[in-house]
Amino acid sequence: MLAAPTSTGPGLIEMEKAIIFNFNLTLPIIAITGELLLLMNSVRDTSKEVKEEQAATVMNAVRAEISEALNQMKREVIVDLEVKMAGAKEGEDHKCH
Repeated sequence: MLAAPTSTGPGLIEMEKAIIFNFNLTLPIIAITGELLLLMNSVRDTSKEVKEEQAATVMNAVRAEISEALNQMKREVIVDLEVKMAGAKEGEDHKCH
C-alpha cells in the first residue's frame, strides 16, 4: 500500500499548479481569444461612414426641396408682377384716351 504524503513537497505543488493551469484546456482558449481579437480588429466600424452618407442624402433632398420652393415662389412673384404691370398699363392707356 502507498502511504499518503504527509508533507507537501515540490512535486505535489507542481502537480497542483499543473492541475490548476491545464495547457490542454487553456491553450485553445487563448488561441481562440487571439483569433477573435484579430477578427474584431479587422472588422471596421462603418457606422460613421453610413451616417455621413445618410446625412449627405438628406442634405441633397433638402436642397432640392428648397430649390423647388424658391423656383415656385419666383414664378408666383413674376405672375403677380405681370398682372400688376398689365393692370398699370391698362390704367395708363385709359388715362391717355
